[in-house]
Amino acid sequence: MSAVAEPAMEGLQVEPDLAHARELAERHNLIALRHSFIDDCETPVSAFLKLRALDARNRRRADIAAYYSGRLGEVVVTPPCDPSRFAVYHQYVVRTPQRERLRTYLAERDIETGIHYPVPIHRQPAWLRSYGEGPALPRAERAAREILSLPVHADLTDEEVERVADGVRDFFRR
Repeated sequence: MSAVAEPAMEGLQVEPDLAHARELAERHNLIALRHSFIDDCETPVSAFLKLRALDARNRRRADIAAYYSGRLGEVVVTPPCDPSRFAVYHQYVVRTPQRERLRTYLAERDIETGIHYPVPIHRQPAWLRSYGEGPALPRAERAAREILSLPVHADLTDEEVERVADGVRDFFRR
């Protein structure tokens, strides 16, 4: 089962065919969401086991983020770090004016990346319908063109994390 939603979540359409949901999303600038039946059937025991591991998984992602920041801070803009807070790094987003070239370079090396927010909120169709054309926000628009999410999930091995960091650094050494 899949759902198609506007980025601002003004509406939701349930679509049983994932391919059709993706087609609708592409055609109408929507977001396709995938739903898994297994999540509905998850037992309280398995949910409890996942929660028990949550702190360790959050620490692992934070460790990966710290490694990336240490290795990549000279070549890309890395996320800000506030030592008085603990970030869980659901995403690790860097910025570079060379985003598309870097993304292609990494993809050629089988390193997946993401662009989670390619359109700033003030340019989203739902925003425009609700509030109309607003002023230019050049910093937000530049950020939307430059952001790139690197793999940061807790199941990455140290070797995979190092391969991602090496791939980013190698791109800028060429």
